[in-house]
Amino acid sequence: MILIKQISKKGTSLKTTVILVRHGETEWNRAGKFQGMSDIPLSETGRYQASCARDALKGTEIDAAYASPLRRAMETARIILQEREIEPEPVFDFHEQNAGAWEGLTAEEIRLRYPKELELWSNCPGQVQIPDGETFLHVQQRATRAFWECVHANPGKTILIASHMVCLSALLLGIAGLPIDEIWAHPISNAGLNRVEVFTPAEIDSTAGTAENASDDAAFTSVTGGPQSSETGGPQNSETGGPQNSETGGPQDAGPRPGERASITVWNEDSHLPEEFRRRPMFRKQQSSQAQQAQ
Repeated sequence: MILIKQISKKGTSLKTTVILVRHGETEWNRAGKFQGMSDIPLSETGRYQASCARDALKGTEIDAAYASPLRRAMETARIILQEREIEPEPVFDFHEQNAGAWEGLTAEEIRLRYPKELELWSNCPGQVQIPDGETFLHVQQRATRAFWECVHANPGKTILIASHMVCLSALLLGIAGLPIDEIWAHPISNAGLNRVEVFTPAEIDSTAGTAENASDDAAFTSVTGGPQSSETGGPQNSETGGPQNSETGGPQDAGPRPGERASITVWNEDSHLPEEFRRRPMFRKQQSSQAQQAQ
């Protein structure tokens, strides 16, 4: 039994820190093409951006790492972990939104072929169904599920997750309790960093942690859970890799445990990147020409 120090009258909590990083730039990002599930590697610029993230995290201890199996995310994770004896574990549910028929197309090409769908993508993304692709809600549900699996596999530790713009943004919006339609108001730069702290009451997880991991329950503001809807849309592939997942009925640890709280402490920290690589919120009137850069 591991003793966790009592530090407040409200009890103690075990803190798990999750650092979420978007992959570096690819040639398709630069060309304005939708990538989705297309397995595009990092460009030289993308590798440089990932090295900037690595330098920004030099003083941060990382105990475990996970990544989307797509090359751009795995390579980003490996660059960040270069000087550490950690290999990122691929997790299928952290892959980018399946862009179906839009993959490899620019926003202008999509506007000509699918004008109504692109209008929804730009202004009401929660309502769009990409032809042969995946809804934002489905991305949010699978990313949330995988997030909690990683957290529960590493109580009291610091975790790195390398993924993609839509996947990470959908996850963070769910944690923050914000609607999917706000996704373009919270862009994430290529190699931008995000941080979520999860507080688990000691009485429901006394198997790991140290006194240093104990945290005052009154010291944070947070939400629990993420999306609760059973609607999925999109692919039904249940393969995840990484933390334990049921092949038949989905994961057995798909959300927060009673009393757990998740708090976003950093959302798109990109000061480690040169100014030209930093992303800013997009006005809706601009989105139809810029949204392709999201992935």
